[in-house]
Amino acid sequence: MEGDLQARLMSEEARAGMVAIAAAAFALDNFADVIREFAPYIDTAKAEWRKAGTARHKQISETIRRTFKISNKGARTLRPIVGEVFRFRDWAVHPSGSFRQPLQHDLIDVGVEWRFVAFRADNAVNAVRAAISIVSQCISSPRLNNEKLVEWCNGAKPRVDPREEKAETLLQNPRSD
Repeated sequence: MEGDLQARLMSEEARAGMVAIAAAAFALDNFADVIREFAPYIDTAKAEWRKAGTARHKQISETIRRTFKISNKGARTLRPIVGEVFRFRDWAVHPSGSFRQPLQHDLIDVGVEWRFVAFRADNAVNAVRAAISIVSQCISSPRLNNEKLVEWCNGAKPRVDPREEKAETLLQNPRSD
């Protein structure tokens, strides 16, 4: 009976993790769509991205980089973080039908199906924190020469979770306009 409970709990955790990770990716995707309104030059880039088949996470990262004051180091950090969120999202939304070797689950010290490791609560929390942190840091550093963006960011700030002030700064040292 204990094994059944453990299996049920791991399954529930994985399902909730998939939902949270997908929600984090959807939030970043939506954020990029909303801010595109403040960056008209993105429309030209979007046509180029579509033609080149540029991955969505790269489009999102570039849209954010071009719209907000982000340091070069921050930009180099942003793309892999968004890419990782989308990689997990893709696993959740488009799972492979092929067999994968079991992975060692460090909490129970046993081999389990890969999704029970991939969609653990830790990974879901990290994806959600990354999304909130990116949005929070962006709305705190709009390009000052874009009045509409500054106004939108000022209105958005109270809606972003203030607890994220404690999160690691991902987009450090914004460059000046």
